[in-house]
Amino acid sequence: MSNKQILIAYATRYGTTEITAKDLAKIFDELEINTDLLDLKQTKEKEWPLLDAYDGIIVASGIRIGKWMKEPQKFLKTFRNEISSNEIVLGLFINCATCLIDPATANNEYLEKVIEKLGIKPNIYRAFGPILDFSETTRIGKIARAILKKVIEKDFEDAGIQIDYKARNDLREMDQIREFAEEFAKLVKEKSY
Repeated sequence: MSNKQILIAYATRYGTTEITAKDLAKIFDELEINTDLLDLKQTKEKEWPLLDAYDGIIVASGIRIGKWMKEPQKFLKTFRNEISSNEIVLGLFINCATCLIDPATANNEYLEKVIEKLGIKPNIYRAFGPILDFSETTRIGKIARAILKKVIEKDFEDAGIQIDYKARNDLREMDQIREFAEEFAKLVKEKSY
């Protein structure tokens, strides 16, 4: 293992962002970079780690009602000065259905606007597809599933995206997630202090 250390701080609503964070941690392990995961919804602010122990930080959010979740935004606001010091490599990612149909809108609405709003300068950012789980074991409630189905059905059909409304549909592109991890790892390894 290298002596490089990464923190992935995330908030997830139905689990996709957490799964993606864990997939990234596995890839970083393969790349010999130590990784800590921080679930921002489950960890109180006073328990957040100090960032000076990290060479790179990835902050991730699920998209909720067309917006970032509040916890990742608060994390970025809280540590804006440390993150902006240019000593920490910063990466951002989201998981959302919009990026499958209109990647430019997903980047603009859910990444670039947040970057501008928070006054941060990430080294790398990406929008990944979602996991749409309509199975019996889903975390999504019955009413939310019905609403989600209604919202995506026509757009996905028009885009030629097949969804099984009785199963778990992993619509993330793992090669894109791996590419993001490799680019981020390269930035972290090249960073000299």
